[in-house]
Parts: sequence; structure tokens; C-alpha cells
Amino acid sequence: MRKKQVICGLSVLLVVLLAASLVMAQAPQRGQRGQAGQRGQGMRGGFDPAQMQQRMMERMQEQLGMTATEMQAIQPLLTKVMELRRDLRAGQMRGMMGMMGGRGGNWGGRGDQTNAPAPTGLAKGFSELRTLVESSSATPAQIKAKLTEVRKIRVKIEQDLATAEAKLKNVLTAKQEATLLLAGQLN
Repeated sequence: MRKKQVICGLSVLLVVLLAASLVMAQAPQRGQRGQAGQRGQGMRGGFDPAQMQQRMMERMQEQLGMTATEMQAIQPLLTKVMELRRDLRAGQMRGMMGMMGGRGGNWGGRGDQTNAPAPTGLAKGFSELRTLVESSSATPAQIKAKLTEVRKIRVKIEQDLATAEAKLKNVLTAKQEATLLLAGQLN
């Protein structure tokens, strides 16, 4: 019985070590990046936001059943809605990351943040509020003022989003509107 337990334990250990070595062999070492993610190319880790947005718009065009000309006509309206939604979520995500012990600024310490854009809008407000809350020298009046500012920023983004969504809905068919609602792009 004891011999069987030892063999089983060694087998599990061998599998764990093998899996760990495979993961380590595939993961890039600190400071190494693929060609697409080289410093100075404007991309981090091979991520190109313009390419991602283009692919997203192509998928949206297909899902909405639009011609290229029709999509081109609504693209500024759709882009505005998507940007406002992203800004609203970025602020909320930054706040949640801080509550989970992360530093809302670098998303829990992952990745090289030297080329990361500075937060703006709601994300910046949350970052500044977190800094005040964590500061032992912040006064209740400073925190209260920042709270008020963050809430005003959020309300403004929500109002802008409602306006942008109304403009977009005016040029969509009911099926297209439903498709965007199901995709999480409209309320």
C-alpha cells in the first residue's frame, strides 16, 4: 500500500514538473518580445488597437447585414458609442482592480507600463481618488471633492453615451438595433 502511494505521488510530481517546464519553455522571458511587440513600434505584446477596431467593424458590418457604404456611413456613430462605453467600463474596471488589491494603474502589476497611455476621464478620476484614499495625509474634504468630481465625470459620460446611442438608433433598422443590443453595444 505504501509503495503504491509513493509511486502515485511521484507520478503526479512528474506530471506537474513536465507541465511547468512546457509552460516555461513557451512563455517569453522577461524583457523578450515577439517582433510585433518590439519597443518603439507603438504596440505592446503584438496588440494593435487600430487592427482590432478594423476587425471589429468588419464583424459588425457582417452581423448587421450592411454594405461597405452603409457601414462607412454609420461607423462614426458606432465608434463614438463604443468609445464612450469603453471609457465608462475603463473607469469601473480601474475601480474594481483597486478593490481587489491591484493598483488600478497597471492592472495588478502585469506587463510593462512604461509605454502605457496615461489614464483619462473616468479612469483618471478613479486613479486620483484611489491615491487620495490611500494617502494618510488626505483630508475628508479632499476626498469628498474628488468623489463629487468622479461622479460628475461618470454622469457626463453616461449622458454623452445616451445621446450617441440615440443618434445611432435613428439610422438603424430594428434588427440592426437588436443585434447591437445583443452584442452589448447598445442599451
